[in-house]
Amino acid sequence: MPPLAPAADEAAHTRELHAFVLELGRALSLAGAAVSETQERLTRIAAANGADDARIVVLPTALMIAFGRAGWATIEAIPQMTGALRLDQISDLYELVKAAERGEVEPAEGLRRMRAIRAMQPRHGRLVTILGYVVMTVGLCLVLQPTLADVAVAAFFGGLVGCLVLLARGRQTLTVLVPIVSAIVVSALTFELVKHGVADPGLRTLIAPLVTFLPGGVLTTATVELASGEMVAVSGFFGALAMTPVALAVARRPSGPPSQVTFLPAFWLLVPGALGLIGVTEVIGNPASAGLQDLVTPLASVISIGLGVLCGVSIFNGAAAAPSRWLRRPAA
Repeated sequence: MPPLAPAADEAAHTRELHAFVLELGRALSLAGAAVSETQERLTRIAAANGADDARIVVLPTALMIAFGRAGWATIEAIPQMTGALRLDQISDLYELVKAAERGEVEPAEGLRRMRAIRAMQPRHGRLVTILGYVVMTVGLCLVLQPTLADVAVAAFFGGLVGCLVLLARGRQTLTVLVPIVSAIVVSALTFELVKHGVADPGLRTLIAPLVTFLPGGVLTTATVELASGEMVAVSGFFGALAMTPVALAVARRPSGPPSQVTFLPAFWLLVPGALGLIGVTEVIGNPASAGLQDLVTPLASVISIGLGVLCGVSIFNGAAAAPSRWLRRPAA
């Protein structure tokens, strides 16, 4: 069979590159990357494969790509309900993205690796996963200054929530219901324990198993997009201010994990907005002993964490761009 003509070979490469960039954009969106980061990375990948004139527009639920002003454009819908990627998948995805940015991955090979990432099975078995939920719940409960009985009850609830998550794994309809069902089950059992004097009325055993359902990744992504132009209180501000540049700097290292992997555990520790949630429940359960501060604290926590992330992203972006600006400065 005669070899393909250069023009046909180039057209085939362009089609594969187009498909590869679309797949990467969709995956980065499902991984929780900000639209500004996704657009920047896809543009670098296209340029590394010879498409210097690529035009890429990234929206939270859509992606538009065209190579050249006269080239055909493709619009890819990104339905978020198809399910976010797991952290192990996100880690492999970013390894692929970094290699593609350096031009080390051909589009056909990249598409094959993308299919492998989507087909990845969970790294750990069911027992280890449930044990992980137990350990994580106990750790979060300890932040809330619990009693020994609270820790034991929180460990039980952590195992229960882990079982519910495993039952819904791979079933998108059930996955959407897991936070609701978990909250109902844990709340009902907690109130029964409080009624019988087993758990502390501070409801710490209720908060710890459910705090992981808080959308820390969504908050981070939204704030990063705000800081990039796409869109004062308590310890939460300074905690977010400190952890955000660290998470972004670690992600920039050659072997560093994605920023989502580093940020989420830190966000869960910051959420002694959970302490504010305890205050809200006390306002509802015992209004006579509660004050206005119990309602103000949750709102102040959310605002302070958001401001801390916003300032942290801005500081990191400024520090990262400073060397290049200094090098471009004309000599005296």
